[in-house]
Amino acid sequence: MAILSFVWPFRFSSASTPEIAEDEDAIKASVISILTTSPRERVMRPTLGTEAWSLVFETASPVLVAQVRLAVTRALRLGEPRIRVTKVDVTVEDTALIIGVEYAWNGSQERVDVEMARVSAV
Repeated sequence: MAILSFVWPFRFSSASTPEIAEDEDAIKASVISILTTSPRERVMRPTLGTEAWSLVFETASPVLVAQVRLAVTRALRLGEPRIRVTKVDVTVEDTALIIGVEYAWNGSQERVDVEMARVSAV
């Protein structure tokens, strides 16, 4: 049985219908959706998302890396039970947190990278 979901980011196909992702692409879309959502952002699923967004402006330190790693792991365990998170890499750069997630699903190993950038008003 195939796993289906909308692609992420959401877009329409050439037939003017929502574009659909299947199997590995559906899982990857779900992971990216969780990583790019803050908790309480979705009204019907207030626990979906990661607290990492609230840490973007914190001072870079080993503690920050550990907090982001924990927040990402916890969010994916709660939000996407079909995967097993095997590794979370967190890199702090000047204006961004770069998060790499490796996960196992149905016997395959996948990786997703998401950049959380600090944007300041000028």
